[in-house]
Amino acid sequence: MPYNPIVISDRLAAITLDLEEDHAGFYDILSYEATASLPEMVGWFEKNRIPLSIFVAGNFIERNSQILEGLSSPEFHSHGYWHPPLDRMWQTEVRQRNIRDGIAAFESFFKRKPAGYRAGCGAIKEEDFALLKESGVEFDSSFFTGIHVSGIHLFRSSRPRWYSPPGFVEIPISAHPLFRFPLSLSYMKLIGPALFSFPQQIGWGLHPLVFDFHLHDLVETSKTKALSPFWKWVYERGAAGKVMLDWISMVRDQGVEFVSMNQLNARLAAKARGF
Repeated sequence: MPYNPIVISDRLAAITLDLEEDHAGFYDILSYEATASLPEMVGWFEKNRIPLSIFVAGNFIERNSQILEGLSSPEFHSHGYWHPPLDRMWQTEVRQRNIRDGIAAFESFFKRKPAGYRAGCGAIKEEDFALLKESGVEFDSSFFTGIHVSGIHLFRSSRPRWYSPPGFVEIPISAHPLFRFPLSLSYMKLIGPALFSFPQQIGWGLHPLVFDFHLHDLVETSKTKALSPFWKWVYERGAAGKVMLDWISMVRDQGVEFVSMNQLNARLAAKARGF
């Protein structure tokens, strides 16, 4: 599908949380132990005046709406309804039903359409953008732009995109400019934070930066202990909270402006009007 890359010179960063069950996609039985850490984590972002954008799954809303009712500062968007199994998530019917059911659950609770959408595990295709647009969504942030468990996208640019038609913005999750690992807490824990810090420190930081994390990246749960040896090693590796906070502090020290995903989309859409 044809698109125009949206080039901005502003040094911007958006911090995003995918709010879902613990270790989504690994187990059939849903668990939400990590959810207990949500108020404290949101409080840290409030205290430090850093916008937090949360992509929340529909099945999370249905089972945990009470914890969302006390949160006023984060910006909420749709994370679909659930994380389909890896062997089914790319099927057209599964992808598009996930969109419809996720938006329906979101609208039922928040009494509005979500401005943004992010598919579980990045399982979305350009052909789905028309459905998102028709559903009242303004932008998507599902694309991974490097090496990810959902696939390898080495030649996919991290730059935001404007699709016309249908008149829609894609804001990819950032990847390391050289090694193409996603800019997410799980990969920082796996590889080490230094690899993700030096591009910003030497002026190679992406414009914009879109960072992604999950609560189960920060909190050990009973599901963490039951993972396969490899994944258990990944999730137990490193002091996740310190890794994330140190990286955020480093980015702030470099003079980068933190924005919400709605604020970022507004700037990108304004640029796209010139196409």
